[in-house]
Amino acid sequence: MKTKAFLVILLNLSMANLFHAQNLVPNWSYEDTLQCPSSGGQIHLAHPWFQPCIYDGTIFNSSSTDLFSPCSFSTLVGIPSNVVGFEFPKSGNGYAGFILNNDTSNVVEYMEVSLLDSLVSGREYCISFYVSLAEESKKAISSIGAFFSIDSLLDNTFYNAIDYCIPQFESSYNIHLNNKNDWMLISGSFTATGGEKFLTIGNFKKPIDTNIQTLSSGTLPFAYYYIDDVSVMDCNDTLSSVNEINQQYDVILYPNPNNGTFTIECSAFETGKAILNIYDVTGKKIAEHLVNSKNKTLTINENSLDAGVYYYQIMVNDKTMKSDKLVIIK
Repeated sequence: MKTKAFLVILLNLSMANLFHAQNLVPNWSYEDTLQCPSSGGQIHLAHPWFQPCIYDGTIFNSSSTDLFSPCSFSTLVGIPSNVVGFEFPKSGNGYAGFILNNDTSNVVEYMEVSLLDSLVSGREYCISFYVSLAEESKKAISSIGAFFSIDSLLDNTFYNAIDYCIPQFESSYNIHLNNKNDWMLISGSFTATGGEKFLTIGNFKKPIDTNIQTLSSGTLPFAYYYIDDVSVMDCNDTLSSVNEINQQYDVILYPNPNNGTFTIECSAFETGKAILNIYDVTGKKIAEHLVNSKNKTLTINENSLDAGVYYYQIMVNDKTMKSDKLVIIK
């Protein structure tokens, strides 16, 4: 699955923790819960996430954006098996889920959170999250968006699509998000106007404008997506740091983008033990290659990686030679 790529750089092994520290999204993997969910519609238990479309006037009994957790005794919102499908978390223990299109009504669900800090005018911010289409979904859509606002979209007067907002970032309209077997990366970047404090994720298109795919499997007349690992970071600060490091070394990785097979040239490979680490957008290391050869050229085959943006780190004798993005296109 191809998605628009964004640029975030991982500097070294300790950057995994820094990566999370720079994430402006609190409770980004839905791990911290006020209590275990007992039914649907309890996204508020993953504080400070909430559902902005309130149909009964309270934030705690809002429309049915869901929190899933392995600690739940309910078969509705358990992990990995639940009422809409079967999925393990992308990372950690929990994830959330929502209806983004419904054939039988205009009901569309959203989730909103207050960021840890307001966005700064003129700065470029990188956003990413993972979604997986639930097995029982009969429909799939293409565009899932992220809208940043100064004020919350909280409103108890409607329970329909928020189609009056134009998201700063939206996944491709031409690619249906129809993978029921694995997590799909959605990532991109945008320039902040300034003062944006709230992030809302969902389908911001009118029902008539939503690009819908009808699937051969599934029993529920809507598109239901699990979501995990939401990240918003300042791209510029990260780029500035990595450029200072990368200018010190002569390292070449090509082709980039690639299909999972690529070559690295680094003269430092000849000087001692070299390691190539590959990370996903959450800072989790997903591959490690030990370079035993004294050659300065190394060819890597990682064809099992899904399309998306990753980060690589080259270390020689425990010293970082280079860190940069790795773009996989399938």
